[in-house]
Amino acid sequence: MPLMIGKIKAEITTKFNSRDAKYVTEAQNIISMINNLTEEYNEIKRVLETYHNNFNQIATEFETISRTIKTLQSEINQCYSLIQSMSRRGSDQQKRNTRNLTFDRMCSRIEDRIQDFGGKIKVATIKNFYNNNNSTYNSSTLNDIGKWLDDVE
Repeated sequence: MPLMIGKIKAEITTKFNSRDAKYVTEAQNIISMINNLTEEYNEIKRVLETYHNNFNQIATEFETISRTIKTLQSEINQCYSLIQSMSRRGSDQQKRNTRNLTFDRMCSRIEDRIQDFGGKIKVATIKNFYNNNNSTYNSSTLNDIGKWLDDVE
């Protein structure tokens, strides 16, 4: 009988050890899956942080562009007011030459600033816009400028 009991004990011990080994293997697999998921989560978190930072940078750049456009619009209005007041003061040739030089510089500056932002515009278009009595000026020029400003903002 003691031999039989020893055999049963050995068999039970073998079965427990085998079962324990399966549980250990399953537990290791679960831990490995959790570690993989944690790594994937951390990678996703890093990617989202990068996208968030990029979005904030783009938003900041758009705010800067918007402020620059508003400044440019203000400068355009100031130059236009100056030109209008100069043209009202008198009609002698020297004042006309001064007005034309200022007007040309203003239009050139506006062209440069718009092109800095990727817009395509010519000095002649800007002059036509301000000299609305010119036969080549039409509302499409204003609409084109307005569309471009909407796209930039």
